[in-house]
Amino acid sequence: MTTVTAVAMGAATVFGLAFAIVAVIFAWPSFEQWVQKP
Repeated sequence: MTTVTAVAMGAATVFGLAFAIVAVIFAWPSFEQWVQKP
C-alpha cells in the first residue's frame, strides 16, 4: 500500500464517519417519533 493510498483511505474513512454522525443527528428525532407511535 502506497502512502497516497493510505492517506486516501484514511480521508475516506474520516469523511464516512463524519457523514454517518451527521446523518444520525439529523435522523434521530424522526426515528424517535416513529418508534413512539402507538
